[in-house]
Amino acid sequence: MRKCTVLSGDEMDAFKNFLDSAKESYTRVKIRGEWLQEIHLLEKADEAKYQVIRVFVRNLKTSPERLEKLANSNDPIVKAIVAEELTITPDMPEELVKKLVELAEKLANDPHWFVRAKLAGNTNIDSDIFWELAGKLAEDKDWRVLIALIRNDHIPTEIREKLKKDNAKLLDEVEEIRNQYEKLLKRLLRS
Repeated sequence: MRKCTVLSGDEMDAFKNFLDSAKESYTRVKIRGEWLQEIHLLEKADEAKYQVIRVFVRNLKTSPERLEKLANSNDPIVKAIVAEELTITPDMPEELVKKLVELAEKLANDPHWFVRAKLAGNTNIDSDIFWELAGKLAEDKDWRVLIALIRNDHIPTEIREKLKKDNAKLLDEVEEIRNQYEKLLKRLLRS
């Protein structure tokens, strides 16, 4: 028969603190890994073949059918370029705006976080039109999408401020990781 040990109040508090710090360490490691994944995708998106696609997308502003074709790509970087470069303004024809908004909504539901993050950072969509998308993206479970939304000064201030408040600890952790990375990069460049 096993003997069960009962922890005193102080021992229980110490154990809870240990579990909390282990959870925090895991979260930090997870954020670091995901942040490095983001850096990798950003570097890859700078490759020549993606730059050609970026220029192509910029010139397709009034062709939702072609943009939709690119948004259906299996390549998340291609879809992310569409999400980042998508332009919707109220002076466009009503039918075009409707189709482009449908495309933006589709991109906001994309399974790849990189696509949703690029849409969250998009400043080419009129703020009145972006309002609804911002509300949906604000509920995203991926911190990288939330960070992109918080950094987008084109979204409604009340959404941005609420996200900042609700994610203050995450923002601090991400900023600390970025600072550590930049310091490491500077040291490597000096040697």
